Amino acid sequence: MARTNLIRWGGLAAVLAGILRGIASFTPTTASITLQVLYFTIDILLLLGIVGVYEFQKQETGRWGFFGFLLSLIGASLLIWHDIVVNAVALLYPVAAFLFAVGISVMALRSWAANTLPHWASALLITSTLLEPV
Repeated sequence: MARTNLIRWGGLAAVLAGILRGIASFTPTTASITLQVLYFTIDILLLLGIVGVYEFQKQETGRWGFFGFLLSLIGASLLIWHDIVVNAVALLYPVAAFLFAVGISVMALRSWAANTLPHWASALLITSTLLEPV
């Protein structure tokens, strides 16, 4: 797959993940197969989104950008595994979400410093991590 296509598809995946996450916020929290499939889909799209974002800025963000990418990749992979196993390990979700959030924040800080994304986009990513527990 060409680099440009990877970046475009990653961006589309990130946008779709955001839209679905917004929808999931308004769904009942009772355990259901539909909700589990929704979260699984969101996590897959987040994984594809971070791959696209990293591919777009990997040269400019350097080692710290790679470190953030690696953390968010591990976090997203653990979230997907958590979705597949259906909550088998209670501690896994908070750890996975923390790794993903820290990784995204590191990538956003490096994006800000390297001017690869608009500053408002980096600021929103960092703010979403800070406001996540609320």
